[in-house]
Amino acid sequence: AYREALEEAVEDARANAERLASALGVTLGPAIQVSAGPSYGPPTPYMRASQAGAAMAMQAAPETYSAGDMSVTANITVVFELSE
Repeated sequence: AYREALEEAVEDARANAERLASALGVTLGPAIQVSAGPSYGPPTPYMRASQAGAAMAMQAAPETYSAGDMSVTANITVVFELSE
């Protein structure tokens, strides 16, 4: 999913750069620099010592999961060469 998000981000970056270049009356050249933002995992929960006892009691109960949507994003920065 992350790779697909990266590909979409690259396509969006090029499309936006082409619009800007057109508005400036210049031609968009090749990408000369590309960087992808950091990818962070899900947050790690931490609990207070007072909550630890309750958490240990809950460990005996089976885990349940709820269905839902997951969103994957990718942040990139692309520098394009411009020519007149």
